[in-house]
Amino acid sequence: MRYTALALLNADESDLHARSVIVEGQTSLEGDAATTGWRDLSRWGIIAALVLVCVEGVAWWGRNGVFREVALHFGRWRDEWRSLLLRAVLLCLLGLALADVRVVQSTRDLATIFVVDRSASVEAYREEIDALLSTAWESKSARDQAAVVVFGDDVEVEQPLTVGALAVGAAVVPQRDGTDIAAAIRLGISLIPEGAPGRLVLITDGLETRGDGAMALAEARELGIETLVAGVDQSSSLPEVWVEEVRLPAQAHPGDTVTVQVLLGTTIAQPVQLVWSVGEQAGEAVWQVSEDQNSYLISFTAYGVGLMPAHFCVIAELDRHLENNCGGGWLRVEGAPQILIVGLPEDRAMVAAALSQTNLEVVQRLPGELPLSAQALSDYAAVVLVNTPARALPLQAGAAIHTYVRDLGGGLVAIGGPESYGVGGWSSTALEAALPVVAQVQDPRRFPPLAAIIVIDKSGSMGTADAGGVIPKIRLAAEAASRVAEALNDDDTLAVVAFDDRPADTLGPVSGRDRALLMERLLRLQAGGGGIYVRDGLAYAAELFESRFEPTPEQQRHVLLVADGSDAEQQAGALAQVTALRAKGVTVSVIAIGAGSDVSFLQEVAQEGQGRFYLTEQAADLPVIFTEEMARVRRSYIVEQTFSPLRGAPWDLLESFTAMPSLKGYVATTPKSGAEVSLWGAVKMDPLLAVWQYGLGRAVAWTSDATGRWAADWLVWEDFPRFWGGIVRWVLPLPVDEGMALTVEPEGEQARVILDVWDVETGNATEGLALLLEASQLEGVAPLAATELRQTAPGRYETTLRLGDAMAPWLFRVSGQRQFAMGWISPYAIEFAPGNSEEAIARLMARGQAQPLLEPSQAFAPTLKGRQAGLPLRHVLMVVVASLWILDVVARRLVVSQGTIRSFVSRLLRVRRTHSRGLREHRRDSGNRPTDGLDDSVVASETSESIALATQLKERLRRKPPN
Repeated sequence: MRYTALALLNADESDLHARSVIVEGQTSLEGDAATTGWRDLSRWGIIAALVLVCVEGVAWWGRNGVFREVALHFGRWRDEWRSLLLRAVLLCLLGLALADVRVVQSTRDLATIFVVDRSASVEAYREEIDALLSTAWESKSARDQAAVVVFGDDVEVEQPLTVGALAVGAAVVPQRDGTDIAAAIRLGISLIPEGAPGRLVLITDGLETRGDGAMALAEARELGIETLVAGVDQSSSLPEVWVEEVRLPAQAHPGDTVTVQVLLGTTIAQPVQLVWSVGEQAGEAVWQVSEDQNSYLISFTAYGVGLMPAHFCVIAELDRHLENNCGGGWLRVEGAPQILIVGLPEDRAMVAAALSQTNLEVVQRLPGELPLSAQALSDYAAVVLVNTPARALPLQAGAAIHTYVRDLGGGLVAIGGPESYGVGGWSSTALEAALPVVAQVQDPRRFPPLAAIIVIDKSGSMGTADAGGVIPKIRLAAEAASRVAEALNDDDTLAVVAFDDRPADTLGPVSGRDRALLMERLLRLQAGGGGIYVRDGLAYAAELFESRFEPTPEQQRHVLLVADGSDAEQQAGALAQVTALRAKGVTVSVIAIGAGSDVSFLQEVAQEGQGRFYLTEQAADLPVIFTEEMARVRRSYIVEQTFSPLRGAPWDLLESFTAMPSLKGYVATTPKSGAEVSLWGAVKMDPLLAVWQYGLGRAVAWTSDATGRWAADWLVWEDFPRFWGGIVRWVLPLPVDEGMALTVEPEGEQARVILDVWDVETGNATEGLALLLEASQLEGVAPLAATELRQTAPGRYETTLRLGDAMAPWLFRVSGQRQFAMGWISPYAIEFAPGNSEEAIARLMARGQAQPLLEPSQAFAPTLKGRQAGLPLRHVLMVVVASLWILDVVARRLVVSQGTIRSFVSRLLRVRRTHSRGLREHRRDSGNRPTDGLDDSVVASETSESIALATQLKERLRRKPPN
């Protein structure tokens, strides 16, 4: 529960925004977010009524006081003093309401609150607890009240306070992975009616994971509430096996034999199986455990370098909780940093030789040999990607590189070439996300307008998925076309035609300004039947250019044909149609899906159309190929001219190079926000060398190449090895400062991270540092936002993080004025840690001065005296004030003297007597009188008397001074 204190007239004390509160060096509450609370405004209503009564009274007396002194008449002063007295009574009643006057009362009707533990540690005893609760409820008298509060890691009211029967099968289920006795007791206290004799019956095993239950019991006792405890002793009644601790060495080196000590706990002797994994190594062992022997050793050989998560889990036949069966840690394997260079041999050779000269260990791989997981990449300190198109990489490789840099702190260097960045299909990929540049050039002035038609095979084969895949080929082709549409400039025009034996779907043409409409319609593409008619498809594209596109002198025109490699029909006359398109300035490229019998024909189409031919076995490559092809069509992506690099943002690495050779080309890109561009290309807006920090790692983008095509002068430059060695060393994981220790303390769903910093030479605490903490998991989870480590004591810096599931491996990295990295695996919840419930219950009762529940009927024993409590009278007083105020206003506004009242009553009596006399005369002389009315003289008499009475009242009101 959360309590908020409010001050009536102090705005600062009533501020509902969170504030930083440091208790014993720990920040309890911080931030500027508004906190939910409520404000009691009833006293403001009373104050408003007081002001209104006073203002109205002063206005009335001040306006009419002089007139009344001159024009006195009978009863006037007596009326004024009566009004003054009534006004004084109103003020007194309002004062009593503002003071919150109460009537003391007491009751002997008992209120018993059952506070029931529903955490995982007592789950096996649910039936016994429910039976105890039902038996106790049966002893309740008809007037006794009772409620049930259940708790685990949070607190819920299972049954509100009632005099009725116990609700069976309540649906309230608290979180089971914790025990918060204190919060449950305080909620129970709040349910006891004020003045009623209260009793709390706590049913628990006493193994709390947060709060101080004994203190809460003592608080209840101070309030006059009796506390009884029914202990659930489960210390050794059920079989249990758990992992107590895993002891790993601080570090190891490749080839070392690593010994890990695993400490197990058990309540019974039995055989168990241990399954373990460290990095990519795994194994298992079978042990016989007992209460006496619980320390076991696992040995293995360390491979690779870096931080490796280690998991150890025990499996037993007789086991109560599975949640406490795993433990783990991290193993740091230190070694010479290995650099992985990926690319074709002719592209990577010069860079690999340069790095080897700088004493870096180099491992070379082809693009298809790139590891498929971030964990596998963590064997390397950095990855250098040289002129590699995205389609040449395995499908999972881009995501693995992204996670490797962002979450594991690995380094990435991307070296350009004519198969890289935009022309390599890197746009909108996970690889691009990790780089400091965007592969797409976002300045439309750099390119002439593009008019393109994508002709997609809509035949039945496109409705199937790749082997092992689930997404139909037509859907992948539509996604690829959607990426092309997304990359359009506003002046570009695009049409998509789905073709089999006829143009089944024609989407567009639309301009780049309306790309969203085209992208939406592409989602509805479906496969048809038969094969694609190549000749008719190309002819239809030529017709679209003539009838639907608006030509401009500088416009580039292009057709991209997507066909099944084994189902391309109507080949006769197709090449002639391509020749006709070329005569009109239209280029044609072809993508063949699958190495079928029609591949050679489709190659000829691309060759005749002076475009490019792509062969892919997987339709999943289509988005990358489409992106690459459209970048190649825009020949301006490749800038080929001789230029000297222009200095950009200062970078220490480049300060030592006084002059740099010229280059002959690069691939145009766009720098990202947050990137530092240290060197610019031939055009000021084109980055040549850009760097940035991405998550826990660093990345560098070099948009020229490292071969003789564009960098011939660099290959013979004497500082070529030092240049590339410095860049690669910059992206390596930061060295760890000595004199630092990181501690992680789980606290429920959160973890308290403590960093101690000291001077290695003197041992003195280091203060006043600006430090940031970044945390990430290994795979598939975005890193947490960087958090400031705040100093809470000399040399101690802390923060609190909300972490995920138990046993998840986390990597913590400290940056700023110090550098540090450490792996941590969150342990299982404390709720599942074994404990001695008998001792815990005894401590709880002793410190909280509670009594044991010996019999269920003791919960409703009539042994308590009623507690005195005040019944608030505020609302009653306000009703009385409102009534008297209305009476006061009426008395002052309507002046009626005693004589007037007597005269009015006498007139009424006279009318009644006259009416009775007329009825008697009517009965005596019924024949001569009308049967349905009174005598005319009687009616006239009554009318004249009423007129006289009204005239008298009107005269009195006329003489009354105005109010």
